[in-house]
Amino acid sequence: MSKTRIEKLKCPKCGHEQKVTVWDSIEVADSPEAKEKIISGDLFLFTCEECGNATPMIHTSLYHDKEKKLLVYVIPDYDKEQQEKFKLLAKDMGDLIPEDKRDGYEERMVFNANSLKEKVLLREADLDDRVIELMKLYYIANAQQQLGDKEIGEVLFESLGGVNGFVFLMKEGNPFFAEIDMEAYDTLREDMKENLDKETGAGFAQIDWQWAQNVTEKYLSED
Repeated sequence: MSKTRIEKLKCPKCGHEQKVTVWDSIEVADSPEAKEKIISGDLFLFTCEECGNATPMIHTSLYHDKEKKLLVYVIPDYDKEQQEKFKLLAKDMGDLIPEDKRDGYEERMVFNANSLKEKVLLREADLDDRVIELMKLYYIANAQQQLGDKEIGEVLFESLGGVNGFVFLMKEGNPFFAEIDMEAYDTLREDMKENLDKETGAGFAQIDWQWAQNVTEKYLSED
């Protein structure tokens, strides 16, 4: 079941103190509203009741969706000092799912709220996050050629009006949306299936741009 606790936090802008709900674990079957807030971006956001200032409030949390067979650990500021703590958490939470029921589960580790939202949306769309990360590298390289000196801040999967694509968040200027070529997605997924499984490994995998870069250099780079 979901685990929450109440903390008192001060607004960094006006100093107003208020109680907030902190989600240590999220079981979607028990708390479907939490999933909705992850998608809307509100779950890990501290919004001041006094001045309305919104501040990110990211913290360690486990997301578990039994229906979609998705487990995601959110671990901000992950470094070597936290590795042992993570291993203990992963072991404890692994007991939630009996060994004979783990087939088909996707286990991921992320470091921020946007990445958690992306994993949830990809599972909802029945898309392989590994293939999406590989495609993301191509789309970023292509966009950067057209953008020139403009810097890309972050690129995230989004489905807008039933169209799958990437939202480019710019360091300066307005974001823009690029539709994903789903035929290219299907081809890449089929061609890379064996290698993707090999490079993912067991347990909570960190599937992000760095993982995709390593896989690209190993299997997709031209000689």
